[in-house]
Formats: sequence, structure tokens, C-alpha cells
Amino acid sequence: MAGGGGGGAAPFCEVGFVCPQPYEECAPTLDGGRCVSSELQISWVTPSEGTPFATSPVAATLRVTKADGGAVTIAAVPVTGAVGDFVGAAGTYSGQLLLTGTDGMRSYFAGWQGPGLPGATLTLQKDTVAPDVMVVVEPRHAALADAEPGFTGFWKKDEVATIRVTVDGGAVAQASDLSTSWVGGTVAPSTACSGACSGNCRCFEVELSGAPIPGMRATPTLRMGPIADNAGNISAALDAGIPVTRFKWARQMTLAANSTPLLPVAVSDQGVAVWGAQETPLTTARVIATTQDGGLAWMSVTGGTVTAGPLLATSQVWVGTELAVGFSQLVPIGLATGMVGVSQCLSASGPAFNGDLALSSLDGGTTEIPLGVRNGRVQGPVSGNCEGLTLATVDDPAFRPSLVVRTPGGGTTEAFVAYEGDTKLWKADLAGTSWNARGVAAPLPMGTQLRGLFLDGLGYAGGGGGGVASNGALFATNASGMFSGTTVFTESAAANAGPPAVGAGFLLYGNSGGDVSKVSYATGMFGGSTTVPAGVGNLQATTPVLGAGSLAYLIGSSGTLTVRRTSDLSEVWQASLAPLTGAGNVSQPALDVYRTAGGTKDCTKPLGVLYVTTRAGATATLRAILVDSKGLDETAPWPKYQRDNANTGNSSLSTGDWTCP
Repeated sequence: MAGGGGGGAAPFCEVGFVCPQPYEECAPTLDGGRCVSSELQISWVTPSEGTPFATSPVAATLRVTKADGGAVTIAAVPVTGAVGDFVGAAGTYSGQLLLTGTDGMRSYFAGWQGPGLPGATLTLQKDTVAPDVMVVVEPRHAALADAEPGFTGFWKKDEVATIRVTVDGGAVAQASDLSTSWVGGTVAPSTACSGACSGNCRCFEVELSGAPIPGMRATPTLRMGPIADNAGNISAALDAGIPVTRFKWARQMTLAANSTPLLPVAVSDQGVAVWGAQETPLTTARVIATTQDGGLAWMSVTGGTVTAGPLLATSQVWVGTELAVGFSQLVPIGLATGMVGVSQCLSASGPAFNGDLALSSLDGGTTEIPLGVRNGRVQGPVSGNCEGLTLATVDDPAFRPSLVVRTPGGGTTEAFVAYEGDTKLWKADLAGTSWNARGVAAPLPMGTQLRGLFLDGLGYAGGGGGGVASNGALFATNASGMFSGTTVFTESAAANAGPPAVGAGFLLYGNSGGDVSKVSYATGMFGGSTTVPAGVGNLQATTPVLGAGSLAYLIGSSGTLTVRRTSDLSEVWQASLAPLTGAGNVSQPALDVYRTAGGTKDCTKPLGVLYVTTRAGATATLRAILVDSKGLDETAPWPKYQRDNANTGNSSLSTGDWTCP
């Protein structure tokens, strides 16, 4: 017998051998194979353990591997609570899980039931409840100064409000989840919430400067959400009102009597507001300077009665005072210190300086000369000479003089004077130390009781006014050369008019009946006019203020401020500042740019500050009000009383300190 090759038959799996369970495979045997465990390992890929879902079914995936790293050939994996088996190939299987019943946890088993069989469990959360979102506008912190009386919870328009947001059942809020109803209402994270704010609580700050406030105060809307939670539930959007006020601050002084006339407000190029009252005759007069943030810079006692001013020069405040009947002077007060300097133009006879003061210069601005009107003369401390030039004998102190000047160059100042109750416009030149008469233009339009003069920057002098009867006019005349009785005026009817402000191509004024009028105007000529009722009381005593953004600010005798569009005189908003009593209860206002704490112009905020003094009984109150003009209208030749915030009455000087940019 030949030798054999050795060994018996090799084990094998019979062709077509199939195991009854998908988790089994054939192990070769001598008789054709047997079923053994494939040693499968099952794991959930998606979603993650504990994930919440609001809707059903939920897409999910499995991963099946073999312990020996071999290929997985099963076609499907059974999963409890699924829409059929998970199917796939190459070890990856996908399917959908059902979320049924009430909210709560659900467990899903992938694989085969039984000891030692491959399987894996996944727990998901059914959550159909939307996040509970709470938005709280923090009350303005008590530590912040100058809360508005009676409205302590209101944020100021130049501040950032603090918002507290708590989300229960969802992710914490982000700044992008909040939006404002106004342009520029930026939202940023904050740590300024009062009290603890942790967990799902977050604090935010909201910029308020651009918030629409159609009055002295309002509640603009902040929108929160909607916010989605991890299950996909979406909360309703929430609107939260933020109480906002235009009030910045107020300061008071006690007057000697209820009838004390108020001084016009003047504002320096650093935002220092100078204000006060004339006080009763021969009492101690006070002039107060208040910083832009409401702090007291100084209070100066001038002695006697303040009868004219204030006028601000570079480093001094000038006022006219009367120490005794017929004993008057111009008094300088240090703008930085409040110290009273050496009086000028002292006189022991005749009436006091009255009406307007104006600032002149004979050498391009190096030397500043305050000018006033006393006893029919324009006077100022020019090289010690205060004699001035007699224009007219006007002894009645009720005839308030209006004085404006310009410096055409060549060491000359031209002064223009007119009086209430008079019918003449006077002109004089100051060259060196000499005054030269430049004539008188007469008559002014019949029935005009002058309320104020202007210089339009185009070479024309003008003004306007009216009595209590239905008469009055605006007028303009060429300011160059000599005046004469035959000087030609152009005029426009302006019944019961107050002093006009001059804008770019128009004049604006109020009247004693509370109407606001706009008259087209160019190169000394008047055109058509528009008049609307304002309903804020007598507007004849104050000059309108023309602000940036084509807005005009007018204050009536009732103590109500009306803000108007200069395009069509429509009202933007109005607000009552205070209940007022008696005549002379509202000062000439001033509009400044918004400033930093150091007094520097800040043109980044869409804000300005309107200053006005009101009187109720024996109390005078200076208010700073946040408005929507970034200072004076830079295109207006004569935007307010005495043209600029220093009350210089000088059309040759720049208004850039109180305009943006």
C-alpha cells in the first residue's frame, strides 16, 4: 500500500448553511458547520444619551462591530419603540424612534433580548414644553444721581438700561436674542444687574440714546426671543418696556421775590451753563454756573441788580448791574472761578445797561470787548473809554434795547441797535477807540414793537416783533454803508411776533397767540409763509432755537416745550416742564451738543442738551433736557437768541463749539 498524506478531513461549513439568528454565524465542523455567536457589539451613534425631543419620530443610528474585527453581514437590527428594524450595511444602521405618551424619559433597546445576547440601551427625553422666559427691566439704580422727580424708575436717554433675562427649560439667553425697536439700540452682556444672577440668568445692557421718546418720557419696546430649547420647542417672543426720560438734571435757586425776571441761559464751549435772575432792584444778585453734568461750578454775588447778560467771553462772564438807582456798570466774572473782577464803564447817572450785551473785537479776536446799551449809547471798555456814542435819548427802561454786532475786518466793529417801542434801527462803527455814527434807518414797519435783531451772514440786518394788537412785521435792510431815513426795508407781515431765528432760507418765530410761523427768506427778501397753532401759551418773549436735524425748539409762557420740524412746522413732541406763574417765567433757552464728563463734545451720540430756566413763585429751576438734535443747526446764520450759546450777538464768530461735527 502506498503511503498516505496523513490527517483526516478538514472542517467546513456546508454550502447554503444558514443560522436561525442574525447574531449567529457558521463555525466550520467536520460534519458541515454549526451556529455560534458572532460576538457582535452594538452601540448608539445618534442621538446622544438623554437628548430631549419635542416631536416624533426621531432619526437615530447604530454601529455594529465584531469582536474580531471581521465584517458584519447582518441586514437589520431590531429596536424596541422604533418604526420597524434599523437597516443598513457594513455595520451602520439607521431608523426612527417613536416618542409616544406624555412628556418624560423613554428607553430604547437595540439588539436581541436574552442573556449574553448583543444589545445597547438609549434613553431620550420627550419634552413638548416651550422654555419659560422671564425678562425684567432693572429699575434705575438708586446710586445713580439725579433721578427725575416723580419718575425715579426711569432711565435717562443718555444711559444704558440693565435687563435681566432668565430662561427656564432652555439654553441661556444671548445678546443676539434681544432686539430693540429703534436704530442703534445695541445690546451687550452686562454684570450690572442688582443682586445675584447665575444659572440660566443673564444680564444685558441696552443703549438708549436712539430710543424714540415722543415726549418728556416714554416706554420704548425691547423684544426678547423667540428662544428655542434643546428639544426644539420655541418660546413666544416677549416685549418688555423700558421706561426712559429726557430729563438729565435740574438745579434750583431761591429768588428774592416772585416777580424776578430770569436771565437768558449761556453755555460755554466746555458745557458750563451760566444762569440766574435779575432779582428785585438793589438786592444781592446771584449768577450761577453749572457744569454739564449738573454740578455747581460756582455761584457769584455781583452786588446790585443784574440788568443785562450774561455774555460769555473766552475766560469771563459779563453782566450789567445796577448798584443803586442811576449807578450802573459792566461786571466781569471769571468763567472758571466765579471771582468778580474789576467793574467797567461805571456810571453814576442815567439808566442802567439793559437788554442785550454783545461781544466785539477790533483785532481779530485777541481783544474781546463787551458792548452794551445804556441811556441811548452803545458803550464798552475800549482802552478805558466807555463814553460810547449817543444814538438816541431813550430813558424809559421798559424800552428794551436789542444789540447785535459784526466785525467786517480792518479793526472795525459795526453795531446795530433798536428799541422796543421805538421805530428806528441805529448803526454805529467802533474803530480804534472812536465811535462813528453810521446813521439811522427809519421808520421800521408800522406797528412793529421790536423784540429782537439778527444779522443773517449775507450782509443784511433785520429783526421783528409786534405788539399785543394784530400788527407787527419782520424786516431786513442792507447792513452795509450808511443808514438814512430813506433806507429801503423789505418786510413781511408778522402779527404779534416774537424775535425770529434765521435758518437756511427761512425765518422762524412765535407770536403772542401761541402760533409758530415760518417765512421764506433769502438775501434780505421775504417770500411765502406758513403758520400753525402750537397751543403752548405766549411765544412772543423767546427766540426759537434751531437745532441740528431740522428741528426747532420753542417754549411758551405755560411752561410747555414744543419741538417742531422746520420743514413743515409739524410737531414732533411736546412736554410740560413745570406749572408757571407770573410774567417772565421762562428764560431764553440754549441748545448744546452732548458732552463727555470732561466737557468735550461727543458727536457719537444722537443727542444734544437743551437748557431752560423756569420760575414758579420765588423758585427758579434750570433744567437740562436730552433732545434729538446734536447741538445747534450748523447751517443756520442766526439759530437762537444772540446767535450762539455764549450769547455774543456777534455774527462774525463761529458757532462750531456748539455744533457737530
